[in-house]
Amino acid sequence: MLLACSPPQGSHPHAAEACAKLATVKGDISLLDPDRDSVCPMNFDPVTVSAVGSWDNWTLSFERTYGNACELRAMTGPIFDF
Repeated sequence: MLLACSPPQGSHPHAAEACAKLATVKGDISLLDPDRDSVCPMNFDPVTVSAVGSWDNWTLSFERTYGNACELRAMTGPIFDF
């Protein structure tokens, strides 16, 4: 999946929303706060995601495993919604 944010473009189906979310943390996905309104089941069905890229000339790399897809969405919003 390709996402570019200046302007929002690429193959990501929610590019504008994903870029807006990334802008709140200057591209550092690890700094995102969870959506406090999300209620996720406690089932364990792990989902691992990764991203590599750059933001304002900084190289960024992110990989994390979430307990399930709901937890992933609650933590990252539209960024990995594809």
